[in-house]
Amino acid sequence: MEKRKAGNKATLDGDMSFRESFQGMMNSVTAPYDECIKYLVDNIKLDPHFKEFFFWAQENNIPVVVLSSGMVPIIRALLEKLVGPESKNIEVVANGVEVKPGKKTINEKDGWNIVFHDDR
Repeated sequence: MEKRKAGNKATLDGDMSFRESFQGMMNSVTAPYDECIKYLVDNIKLDPHFKEFFFWAQENNIPVVVLSSGMVPIIRALLEKLVGPESKNIEVVANGVEVKPGKKTINEKDGWNIVFHDDR
């Protein structure tokens, strides 16, 4: 927690970019990616009115776009839980994930890296 606070402060003070700070946070997570997704889906609570908003937007032909510094697979899993299969109609602009060099799969311990959206 202290390292995260220090990274946030360094970012706000202009001593570190958001990307550097966020990369540091992501590097500290060594759990397999599928376990990360499960943990987050089981523990994150999204705005309870989002689902209602989403269906209203759908009925009124208003596109819904999620713009996030998170990772697409995690956001998709959270939206699927909150909204259901209709969440496939939500555009997600976020970062990706890749297998870490030397690993076989993202679903092994310390097996994944974030891929920043603007590096694709």
